[in-house]
Amino acid sequence: METFRIVAPHALVIAVGYTVVLDLMPLAAGGPTTDITEFDCVSIGDYSELNAFACPQTHRYEDRVMKIDHVEIGSKVTMGPRSAVLYSAKVGDNARLGPLTLVMKGEHIPKGTSWAGCPAAPARP
Repeated sequence: METFRIVAPHALVIAVGYTVVLDLMPLAAGGPTTDITEFDCVSIGDYSELNAFACPQTHRYEDRVMKIDHVEIGSKVTMGPRSAVLYSAKVGDNARLGPLTLVMKGEHIPKGTSWAGCPAAPARP
């Protein structure tokens, strides 16, 4: 995988693959945004697409403890609008997450599958 780095203010850097689409128009401009908080804990493979308000969520408070881990998004993955992948989860290559889909912490979405719902479940054909 050929890796590029997106550099944001204050030297925030995220590893993304070749030709990745991130819907990053700022809210101030009236457009949707993809929220990536811990930039160094996210990896996105080649040709993937994160739609409006999609969120690789790398942290969460549980029992008054902040937990942080990596989120891995494979190549040619489509994350639908407002979908989220929690920390310690992996999304395999060519997978599709429908709108409003929540991939729970530690889950692995197999390659070439479609998932939808909250929590994520295999999508019906």
